[in-house]
Amino acid sequence: MKRRDFLTSGAALLLAPEIILAKSPTTMPSLFFAHGAPTLATDEKRGKQLQNLANGLPRSPRGIVAITPHVRAEYVSLAATGVARRSFPRRFVENIGNIEYTPPPAEVLAQQLRGLLATTHVPLSPESHAAFDHTIWMGLLHMFPAANIPVVEMAMPFMPPERLFEIGQSLAPLRDEDVLVISSGSLTHNLAALFVPETPTWAKEFDQWIGATLDAGDIDAVLDWRSKAPAADIAHPDDGGHFNVMLYALGAAAGSNGTIEQASAADLDFEFGSFSTRDYLFI
Repeated sequence: MKRRDFLTSGAALLLAPEIILAKSPTTMPSLFFAHGAPTLATDEKRGKQLQNLANGLPRSPRGIVAITPHVRAEYVSLAATGVARRSFPRRFVENIGNIEYTPPPAEVLAQQLRGLLATTHVPLSPESHAAFDHTIWMGLLHMFPAANIPVVEMAMPFMPPERLFEIGQSLAPLRDEDVLVISSGSLTHNLAALFVPETPTWAKEFDQWIGATLDAGDIDAVLDWRSKAPAADIAHPDDGGHFNVMLYALGAAAGSNGTIEQASAADLDFEFGSFSTRDYLFI
């Protein structure tokens, strides 16, 4: 079912004016959220939007696997200690205060994850990295404030989109066991184009193309976004990690079939001029 069909069906559940989500009675969806600035922890508007994402899940996850482009490596390593790090500029510390997020350790889930990743032949570090990034825990702070769900963070390897999508597909079995796969990034990410008075045309066009392409279920085009999306090199003048991280969540929803039933998006504004704050839930 495509998103435009879903929105006109009786199956849609309106949670808030900004977002429409579906509730599946069986399988846990996967999701992508925009992490924006390190002030996310205290951003009430974004916090409400992320709460709506969590409220749209069929039930509380028993575990979370999260991926961010802020933790990169030539291989995949995992953080399952429940320790969060504050990897943001010092000038943000006063705004964040003493906020902490300390979920329980997740070594059991990490071991299960290692088994699934072994099927992808991706280089996997036998050692865990020490902590997970603020681009993960600040979103979880709004979605699951009790911090009672074990979280495993995956380091994002330097690989082409097709391989990242395949790694996401390998995570699909976790959804049947109530494990939530989360990608944290941004549909647009040009640090040289922040704080502009109006959202640039290129940012809107790129964001809209992604939405239309996901609506059409054209995963091949999404994987080839660098050559097919308008203004791709302006929207992501770096290696595209903030976009490519979404492919984990997309792959987890697609599974072995390679297709998704639905991509529900929040129709949100841009922040700092050109950062898309659009979140996606995939079924």
